[in-house]
Amino acid sequence: MIKNKTICYADNPCNGYYGKCLDVKITNACNGSCRFCIEKNGYRPDNIPVERLIEITNSLEDYQKVLILGGEPFLYPNLIEYLEGIKNKEEIYITTNGSLFHKWPIDKIAQYLTAVNISIHHYSQAGASSALGTLLDFIEIYLAIKQFKAAGVKVRINTNLIKGVLNDYTDIQLMISAAKNLGADEIRFAELQHCSELYVSAENLFGDMLNIKLPDEPFSLGCEHLISDEKDFAVRLRLACGLVNPNRVPPSCPERKGSMTKVMYPDGTLSNGWLTPAKTEYIKNTFGWDCHSRNSCH
Repeated sequence: MIKNKTICYADNPCNGYYGKCLDVKITNACNGSCRFCIEKNGYRPDNIPVERLIEITNSLEDYQKVLILGGEPFLYPNLIEYLEGIKNKEEIYITTNGSLFHKWPIDKIAQYLTAVNISIHHYSQAGASSALGTLLDFIEIYLAIKQFKAAGVKVRINTNLIKGVLNDYTDIQLMISAAKNLGADEIRFAELQHCSELYVSAENLFGDMLNIKLPDEPFSLGCEHLISDEKDFAVRLRLACGLVNPNRVPPSCPERKGSMTKVMYPDGTLSNGWLTPAKTEYIKNTFGWDCHSRNSCH
């Protein structure tokens, strides 16, 4: 029994679990057209010179963990220059759709990274390409992962649960096998946020894999779960709580410490939350950049 469903679970990302992490939206450009894209209505300012982005990143001395996002980061022409400029950060991560590895010297990029997250949403190359809206080459991804791991970079496959794409327990098993075959260290499945029409509940898909029932209150009972941790491979799951998932009832008066994540946009803007254009001017004029503008958890 939950005594108070308004109090956030201690280890949820929105309650500060990730610590001081700088999310860098390095570019607005993306070669994908995912129907479930969390940033399709996001804030999209123009880019400033890479030298200035490096300067701002390094000025945040308390933020030694950096996660590079997009858009698609591998479309950013100054990616290597940016990585070189922030190389003294303790941890550097990048999230990518994996479609452009062939255009870059992966061995050079790998020397700067702690880990890479590759978004792949189906176990077949054709299905994954369809979900992304652009061609994915599993052989190229396999070869890139091999180079990343040779450099000591951890690799995770990020997979969304999507209606009509990943629907049942068999799909989950096939997706896990695909991630292993690609050479990844782990896979994380995630329920969709702000996307009711494509939402798939994780409860039925993962029921046979768990010894415990998944919580129906991820806000109060935890949204991040380790499903299995075999030798050299882990399966994780992120649930979407009622703050980002209209299929679950949101807490009426949510209590949380708040994420310590900062977001840096292509124009160098710093925010304590991910922004939408409609919120941007309001927050600038009313709060500065010290207020979460929307309930999303990248």
